Formats: sequence, structure tokens, C-alpha cells
Amino acid sequence: MLFLDRTILSPILEKSINQMDIPVYTPTSAPIYPVKLLTNSESCLKVIEDLYPTHPHIQVSHVVKDKAAFRRALSTLLPTFFYRLSTLEELTTMSVTSLPFPLVLKPNKGYSSVGVKIVQTADDWKDTLNELKDIQQLNNAEQLYDSSVLQLDQIIVEEWIDGPEFAIDCYFDSNGNPVILSILQHFFSNSKDTSDRLYVTSNKIIEENLEELKNFLYKLYPLFPALDFPFHIEVRKTKDGFIPIEINPLRFAGAGTTDIAYYAYGINTSSAYFQDQIPDWNKLIQLPSTIIYGFVVAELPVEFPLNKKDTFQHELFQQQFSNLLEYREITATTDRTLAIIFFKTLDEAELQSILTLDILAFFK
Repeated sequence: MLFLDRTILSPILEKSINQMDIPVYTPTSAPIYPVKLLTNSESCLKVIEDLYPTHPHIQVSHVVKDKAAFRRALSTLLPTFFYRLSTLEELTTMSVTSLPFPLVLKPNKGYSSVGVKIVQTADDWKDTLNELKDIQQLNNAEQLYDSSVLQLDQIIVEEWIDGPEFAIDCYFDSNGNPVILSILQHFFSNSKDTSDRLYVTSNKIIEENLEELKNFLYKLYPLFPALDFPFHIEVRKTKDGFIPIEINPLRFAGAGTTDIAYYAYGINTSSAYFQDQIPDWNKLIQLPSTIIYGFVVAELPVEFPLNKKDTFQHELFQQQFSNLLEYREITATTDRTLAIIFFKTLDEAELQSILTLDILAFFK
């Protein structure tokens, strides 16, 4: 069963639905108990949870969406990993002398990179908490995110994981085996950047990480044992292997960005999940190629009201890409995403240029 937020429905997913007759939920749908559940948006999770509270997918979803519960579940794999759950108020009075800086602070229940802060040293602690308070006040006043998606009252403090970051679209099949549909490297502009602006994939990225990631996912399944379970997982690669950052259940890369797998390798991730398809990665990357495929998420700055979206100059922003594959303007009035841009390039310098673009310069 597919649950859709039609305000961000990608044309590739829409075409798949029409071609494959994927069952799509509507409020008038006949009651069924589906084996497979998938959505294209975090906003649909509450509906799915209410409809199928005892479904194995929902049981796992509750654990991984609660970041503290997620860390507890991972403790057998990562017994020494530091994390602590606190309220924002508790953090303001906490002694920081014993904390293992650098640290990451993030909402225990969150969406995208909203409220995620990197604290390099104890000297940065107070300023970071003030930034979180500002975001909390703004969200309370403007209702930027529903409480089912973002809750800023509880903050998880966890150790910084040093190493390149990757995002994987995948699913556990009917036997619990991991099937990898996409591997993306997440690039940042500097050491404090937590934005979701730029993700890329390439033959090199796939080849260097596929087998190790597959072995890592085999180790995860006993901790989250749900068959036919789709998810988007973010990890960091360290000298000791891959360490999970978070799992986003019942969906792939958000806002239709999972379509980068289609542009790069012809993989329709939703179709692959519903039809039990396993990509033949050896064949897909057998020909040498230095092409880098990527997507950019252009977002309205959190301090801007939603009606400011109308002043963004999309045509000017499109001109920043040398080889545009698709430009999707997001017109939804309740979404802070301005546009999703799919592109390809042969020049790694273009990636750095994209990362350092000043989004404020494109507003009238």
C-alpha cells in the first residue's frame, strides 16, 4: 500500500503508479492489511500508524523515529557510543565539563536537519542552546512543522561521528535480506554545516561502498526485524566501519529526491520495492564512468515566513547548474522546500560551488 503526499508527488512516482497499478491509499479505500507499506512523505506516517498500529513495520518505525530508543536498540553493536536524552531546559543547567566534545544536538523526534546542531567545544554550548531556543519559539509561533514530525522539547546529545556521510535507500526483502537501491554521499560546506543541500552518487561511490554497506545492513536486520521493510538510512564511514546516524522508516529519500537513482542508474525505487526487484549493480557500474549525478534541495531559511517562497527567483537559480536533468519547483504552501534540482557533472569543483551558493541572493 502506497501513501501519498500529493503536494510533493514526483512525476516518476506518479507514472509508476499508473503503469504498475500500485495500490494507493485513500480515505475511502476498502480495509485491507497490506504486507508492504511505503510513503513519499513524513507527513503520512501518522495516518499509517493510526491505520495499522500493530503492523510490524509500525513497531519498528516507532523505535527508529525515537532517536534515544534507536540508540538503545543499537547498543549491542555500539556499546560505547555516547548519547544522552534531556529537555532543552535541562541542557541549559547541565555541567558540560564531562561531556565528550565535539557533540551533536538534535530533536529526539525530528525532520530533515531542522534543529540539528554541531557543538565543537564547551565554549560553543551556550550559543548553540540559544539557537535551539530560537528555533523552538519560531516553530511554536509559526507552526512550521506538525508535532507528529518535529518535537523540540526533548533533545538528544550524542557523540560526533567523524567520517564521510552516506545515505542509502534500501529495503529488507521477504527473507530479511537487504536490497540496496541507491547509495548517496552527503556533502557539506564546512564543519558546522548540517543542511541537506547536496547529495551525489557515482560509479566510484557505489563500487567503494556497496559490499561493506550490504554486510552492515545484514547486522542491522536482527535489531529491526521487519520483513519487506523499506527505509532510508544515513550513516558515517569511520575506521571501524559504518555507524548509523538515523533511519527514516517507510520511505526513501524525501520529497522525491529518491529519483536520483532513476536518473543515474534507471532504478525506480518504489517500483523496485513493490516488485521485489534487486538491482544488478555489477552490470550497472561495469562501464567506466566519471559522471557525478546529484540532487540539490533548495530550502527557505528557517527565519523566513512561508509566504517568502513567492519571491524566490527560480530561473536565476537554475542557471547555477552546468547540466540540469530536472528542476522541480515545490509550490506547496506548507512546505519549506523551494525546489529539488537533479543534475550531472564531470567537474567536482561544481559541487563546491553549489555548496557555497548564498541562497539569500536568489530572493527578490
